Amino acid sequence: MQLDNNITHSRQVVNAQAHQVGCCGDSLGRAGRPRSTDPKRALYQGLAKQLNDDLGLSPDDVMVVIQFTASEDWSFGGGRMFELASLPGASW
Repeated sequence: MQLDNNITHSRQVVNAQAHQVGCCGDSLGRAGRPRSTDPKRALYQGLAKQLNDDLGLSPDDVMVVIQFTASEDWSFGGGRMFELASLPGASW
């Protein structure tokens, strides 16, 4: 399978998704602020290297998506929207 940058993925391709859920950040409920390009690049490279070193997975088979979402964009079950204020000890 070929998706981008002339990289051909094997059947062992891994898709890692990192979600940053809001907790005590800005008015949109996001935690902290999105990272700049350099830390993201370091994450992608470090994750690909670690998976290659530990599991022998080709770095070309490591796909990463970072998504920033507010807490109300999540439901962890029961048809209930996740609300940060409902967490024990929540003070935000």
